Amino acid sequence: MEGKLDVFKLNQYTDQFALQVTPNNNTVLHVVAEFGDSHCVADILNKCPSLLCHATTDGDTPLHIAAAGGHEGIVKSLIDFAKSQVDNQQNGIAAANNGGGGAVAAVVTEMLRARNRDGDTPLHLAARLEKPLVQVLDKLLEWREDLIEEQDAYGWTPLHLAARCENLKAVKKLLEKNKSVAYVATNNDKETALHIAAAVGDVRIMEELLSTCPDCWEMVNNKGQNILHIAADMERDEVAACILEKPWASRLINRKDNEGNTPLHVLASNGKTWDRHVLASKGKIWLSEYPGADELGSTDWPRRIWYNSRDTVRKDQECIIKWKMGRKERKERKENRKKERDEEMSKMANTHMIVATLISTISFAAGFTIPGGYDGNQGPNQGMAVLVREAAFKAFVITNTIAVICSTSSVFLYVSAAVFSSKYEGDKRTHRYTTAFWLIIIAMVAMILAFIAGTYTVLAHSSGLVIVTSVIACSSFIVYAFELTRLLDRHFPIYAFELGQWFRRVKNQFCH
Repeated sequence: MEGKLDVFKLNQYTDQFALQVTPNNNTVLHVVAEFGDSHCVADILNKCPSLLCHATTDGDTPLHIAAAGGHEGIVKSLIDFAKSQVDNQQNGIAAANNGGGGAVAAVVTEMLRARNRDGDTPLHLAARLEKPLVQVLDKLLEWREDLIEEQDAYGWTPLHLAARCENLKAVKKLLEKNKSVAYVATNNDKETALHIAAAVGDVRIMEELLSTCPDCWEMVNNKGQNILHIAADMERDEVAACILEKPWASRLINRKDNEGNTPLHVLASNGKTWDRHVLASKGKIWLSEYPGADELGSTDWPRRIWYNSRDTVRKDQECIIKWKMGRKERKERKENRKKERDEEMSKMANTHMIVATLISTISFAAGFTIPGGYDGNQGPNQGMAVLVREAAFKAFVITNTIAVICSTSSVFLYVSAAVFSSKYEGDKRTHRYTTAFWLIIIAMVAMILAFIAGTYTVLAHSSGLVIVTSVIACSSFIVYAFELTRLLDRHFPIYAFELGQWFRRVKNQFCH
C-alpha cells in the first residue's frame, strides 16, 4: 500500500519530473535509484522517459546510482525499460506521446556505456561493491558484454576494480564473460588485474586469474616489474608463497625491472625477508637474513641464495651500482621504515628490561630467603643453610644463581645498547637486544627450575604434594616451548644471522 501511495502522489507531479532537480542535479529517478525503491521506477519512466539518461553534476545516470548501490531490482527495471524503448522504435511503434520516448529510444543503446566524471560506466561501479551482487553484473552484461572492455579515465577496467576491491565473485563473472580483459593494462602504470591482486595480497583472485589466463604472469608494469617484484615491494608473504609454488616461478626470480633490480633486490631494499617456509619449503629459493640498507642506498646483499638448491650465490655489480643511485622516494620510504623499526625495537627493549629487572629482583630475594632457613644454633654451622647437604637444595642454588646472573646481564645489555646510535650503529644495538632477549629466556627457565627445586627441598616427605606442584610448574614449559617454536619459525633467519655474527665476534676476540 505504501508503494502505491507513493506512485499516486508522484503522478500528481509528472509534469515537473524533468524540472525538479537537487543542487547536484539529481532527479526524482536518481533518488529512487539511490534508496532502492523499485516500485516507482516504471511509473516514473513511463511518465518521463528522458530521465533515463539524465546525468548529475558528477555525470552519474540513474543506472550508475543503482549499480553502485547494488540494487538489482532497480537495475533490472531501468534496463528492461531501455529494452522496451529500443524494441518499440525498431517495430515502428515508439510512443511519441510519452514525453520524448522516441528521443530516448535513439540513445538508450548507449545507456550502459554512459560514463560519469571519473570515466566510470555502471559496470565499473558494480564491480566495486564490497559484497558484489552477481545478479547486478549479470543484468548489466546481459545486453552489452563489451562493457567489460571499457576503461575509465585511468585505464581501469571493471576487472581491475574488482581485483582492487577483492571481489572474487565479480572477478569470476567478468572472466567468464571475457577472459581477454585480464591482459588489459592501465594507462599510466600499465598494470593488469593480476598486478593489482598481487599488490592488495588477494591470493584467491590471483589463482582465479592464473587458472583462467595461465600466461598472464609474464606481463610487467611500466617499471618493468613482474608480480614477484610487487610481492617483494609490498611485503606480501602470502603472494610470494603462491607465486613460488608455480613451475614458472624461477623465471620471475631472475627477471630485472627497468632499474636492473630483481625481486630479491627490491626485497633487500626494504630490509625484509620472506618467511623460510615461504621460500625453503617451496624448493625454489632460500634466503638468509637481509640486513637493512645504509644511508647511500647500498645493500648488504643476501649471503646465501640458492636456486633449486643448486646454483651458488650471484652478485650483480651492475645492479648494485644502479641501486646506489636509487630514486629519492625509495630512499625516503626506506628511512621511514627503518625509523619505525627502531621505534618498535626501543619499545620492545623497554618492556623486556622491566621483565629482566623483575626476574633479577625475585631471584636475588630468593637467594637470601633460602628453603629450610638458616641454622640458628651455636656452633661452627651457625648461619649456614640447614638443608645445604640436600641435592635438591644444591639444584635450587645453582638454578637461582643462573637466573640472577642472566637477568642482570640482560639488564646491562639493554642499558649498554642505548649508548649506540640507531642511525649509524644499529647493528650493534640489534646484537645486544638479541643476546639480552635470549638471556631473559634462560633466566625465566632457570627461575622455574629453582622454584621446583626449592619446593621439592622443603616438601620432600610429602611425595604427593611434590609431584602435583612439580607437574603444575613444569606445565609452563609447554607454553614456553610452543611460543618459542613459533617465534623461531617466524624469525629464524634473523636470529640465525644475529647468533652467527655474535659467535664470529667472540671467535675473533679470542683468536687475535
